[in-house]
Amino acid sequence: MASMEPICGAAKIHSNGLLQLTNTSRRQIGRAFYQHPIGFNTSSSTLPQHHSFSTHFVFAIVPEMTNLSWNGMAFVISPSMDFTHAVGTQYLGLLNSSNNGLPFNHLLAIELDTQMNPEFKDINDNHVGIDVNSLVSNVSATVTYYSNMERINQSLQLLSGSPMHVWIEYDGFENVFNVTLAPITSPIPDQSLLFNTHKSFFNSVGFHVCWFLRFFRITFREPLCSWLELQ
Repeated sequence: MASMEPICGAAKIHSNGLLQLTNTSRRQIGRAFYQHPIGFNTSSSTLPQHHSFSTHFVFAIVPEMTNLSWNGMAFVISPSMDFTHAVGTQYLGLLNSSNNGLPFNHLLAIELDTQMNPEFKDINDNHVGIDVNSLVSNVSATVTYYSNMERINQSLQLLSGSPMHVWIEYDGFENVFNVTLAPITSPIPDQSLLFNTHKSFFNSVGFHVCWFLRFFRITFREPLCSWLELQ
């Protein structure tokens, strides 16, 4: 039976409020769902609806061995918490070789990927991608952030173990996703890392928001101060 608990798999919440999604055990998947579904399309009207949202969180990927990782993690929006047939490793704990890329998956994932998988056309082993129904990203970019002070892009390493801040925004009027990263000590950059247009994703009534891990022996930690706002 698939777990329908908000916190499942190897995930756990520590007494200090940190969310840890995996441990040093091999081939583990950790999931942490936002407990209540988010209604992106709650009207029976046939008129176009323009639902926007934004969220942000702090994370750290802490490898058991320096600079050694198997895959990565993702922020996911899904109409269901049932991932009975999902596979870990390169399939993000969301999909498998049979359903990867199918339009009825209704999945959106912002992947923070620490391994290059040629079968998914990954650009390198340190990138961010916007995925819709498939592990082949609609758009991806090497992890950097824009320094507002120096007015240039600065490199970041997902496997550094250092806390990083992620902002994810969707403009329902313009149908545009924006993803921005920065070190935890930096303010939100004036320029985003990724943007992508997708018009038809939010057609279902209710979606679950989740953090997934798809790597073997890396820890993800997040302060429980993240927020999600619908406009």
